[in-house]
Amino acid sequence: LGADRTGTCLVYGPADGTADGVYSSHPDVVARTLQVDGDWDKVSLAEFILTGKVSYPHTYYSRVRALPFGGVHRFDLRGSPAPQLHREADWPLEFKLDSREDPEDLSRELSEALGKATQRRTHPELGDATIALSGGLDSRAILCSADERAELAAFCCFDRENLEYRTAGAIADQAGVELLPLKRPFDYYGDHAEEGVRISGGMGDIGSNHFLGFRDRILGLGTDSLITGCYFDYLFKSLAIDTTTHQLSRLERLGPFKHESYLPHFDFGTPITGAVRERIDGLFPADLRRDTSGLARLEIAKRRTFPLQYEGDNVQRTTVQRTMRWYPPAVDSDIIDVYLRTPVELRLNKAIFTKMVLDRCSERICRIPDTNTGVRVGAPRSTVAMNRYRIAVRRAFERRRESIASDESWPNWSYYLRASSRVRELWSRPNTAATAALGDILGGEFSARISAYLGESGGFRSSALLLRLLTAKIWLDQRTHPPRVG
Repeated sequence: LGADRTGTCLVYGPADGTADGVYSSHPDVVARTLQVDGDWDKVSLAEFILTGKVSYPHTYYSRVRALPFGGVHRFDLRGSPAPQLHREADWPLEFKLDSREDPEDLSRELSEALGKATQRRTHPELGDATIALSGGLDSRAILCSADERAELAAFCCFDRENLEYRTAGAIADQAGVELLPLKRPFDYYGDHAEEGVRISGGMGDIGSNHFLGFRDRILGLGTDSLITGCYFDYLFKSLAIDTTTHQLSRLERLGPFKHESYLPHFDFGTPITGAVRERIDGLFPADLRRDTSGLARLEIAKRRTFPLQYEGDNVQRTTVQRTMRWYPPAVDSDIIDVYLRTPVELRLNKAIFTKMVLDRCSERICRIPDTNTGVRVGAPRSTVAMNRYRIAVRRAFERRRESIASDESWPNWSYYLRASSRVRELWSRPNTAATAALGDILGGEFSARISAYLGESGGFRSSALLLRLLTAKIWLDQRTHPPRVG
């Protein structure tokens, strides 16, 4: 049984390493089959609520773990009543940095690697390909890397015809691809929350469950291969790197180690919070945190990123992985080889990735503004910096607006979480076991009032906390009152 070297699809089994259990790509399946479904690992539950993710190889069960990824496991069924498990091969992720590496050569290699990865995933043998198209850089670079664009379909999700949708439409028009608009109904996320938690195992919050509700429409396009731009932010940008931003220029610079990366962290001062901190400190020991070398910074980013099935937005990936035919180019071996050779400095300010997009896309498509910066691809850094202030002001205004719509791919969470009757229904569903477990983590009685955690006006941090709490509540509901099957 093989597990790819990026950990996009993992194998779960008994935590004690015995081979007489069951192995599955879903930890809940393992737990139920081994009859350890109620033996929860509350530290993992707390870690998810406090940090937004669970540390590999832990799961929500004390007796279920993810097996090592990036290699082959052999199950020997001979000569014993129980299968014997052996590790047979390893495909490690080892950095191969060279100070003499030419940035221009690396960007060209990345461009060639993306071209090959896209050609593999749009090959006629895989059937009809569909691309999830946004107004950013990743998906446009993939679209421009496909040769037979007339055979492609593309879609864009939105709450209203906003900037993201208009930009995706402009890119599709220039590329000669028809864009399918997928407009979300008001309770899109609430209506698909339970199914998303069940499919993903609840180790990522429901705010990333972007595609599940459109599964039938996406497959209705004749989709045999769904392609997304997932993971490039981790691999070739600064999402997992410790950075600071210059106050005036808004340029990224390397900064000191922080436990909190791009996902907000919370601390409730409870004993279980201390156990979570202990676990994280074990992942990032003091010597590594103090090391400011480029290699150490990349090692920290790697531990935050891999295995990919444990990254913070994993619900977006695991739901499509388990319900559609999803082949992300970013995990292609050629691309990972370039990732392992790219110095940390070239990941700041999207340096190498922007060069790759300029190489992959036509001048007309590069002139279409990136919705994340509001300016054309490759614009002067001073222009990008000035526009970031405008975008920050716009986002702050949007969060205070009494509307679910925003100009990004995602909704105005602050408004939606306060206004949704479906969210209130899921939140207030009686379950003493679930509320007791959450109360232990929070250090007090779990409140049936959403406003107790969201506040009056909400905001990014409080919205993130509420989404995690709601996800954990739904998962606990499902584990204590599992749905009937059959």
